[in-house]
Amino acid sequence: MSALRAALVTAALAACGDDAGFPDAQPIDGPPPGGTMSLRWSIVDQNGDPLTCLRIGAQAVTLNLRSRAISGGQPEVFGCEIAAGTTPVLPVGEYEVGIELVGTPPAGILDTVPVVEGIIVQSENNTPLEPAVFTVNATGNLALTINTNIAGGNCAGGAGITSMTLAMRESPSGTCFPVTFNIAAGTMSGAPASTYTASSCETPVAGPCIETDQVVTVTGLPTNNYQVAVRGNIDATSCFQNNDMLAVPPAMATLTRTLNLGRTCPP
Repeated sequence: MSALRAALVTAALAACGDDAGFPDAQPIDGPPPGGTMSLRWSIVDQNGDPLTCLRIGAQAVTLNLRSRAISGGQPEVFGCEIAAGTTPVLPVGEYEVGIELVGTPPAGILDTVPVVEGIIVQSENNTPLEPAVFTVNATGNLALTINTNIAGGNCAGGAGITSMTLAMRESPSGTCFPVTFNIAAGTMSGAPASTYTASSCETPVAGPCIETDQVVTVTGLPTNNYQVAVRGNIDATSCFQNNDMLAVPPAMATLTRTLNLGRTCPP
């Protein structure tokens, strides 16, 4: 082996020692572990009396989260009845939070809490938000039509109903709920406008036949579940009936429904 080649081999062997070669890999710093937010809530009416989610048809509480460091936002949804919720793990940072109480249609959003800014999510910690108190107007409206689904309508020339009775009961208690129904004039039938006062569920007073094109309304009802009992009489015999359950919405929303009468006596 020549002297030059020997020198090169010696240098190569030296390069394989402990102090040579590629440097050891260094750890790469990643984002710190995230944290969570939590919220508790309650619902009251305009007098400050407590309300349940079931009574007002409230489905969910939504947290609309927007991070200062990330474009866009994300919603976190909790079932209304649980009255408290904790988000999944969120990236550490500063957030603003909007809070909504969401009901079933037709009411939609029942109440909101002003956007809360400067909420700091810390690594491996939970940040509790101030408890939310939602205030909901616990009254609503009904807009009903009545239909026997018989050609010619409900009254003379159709089903032949000569009078009708109406009554309302609270559900599930079954307590009779006195109410006045406003009956609009018929747009096609020409049936005149009138009112019907339902003061008794046991012995309701007979009123005129209500045609299919007359809208029957009640406004400002307490939000609750009700059973509306409609009877269509031919002379002295009750021949048509309906006992639908209706959920009066909150926030002065209007529930629109057709009450279909079923025949209970022979034609």
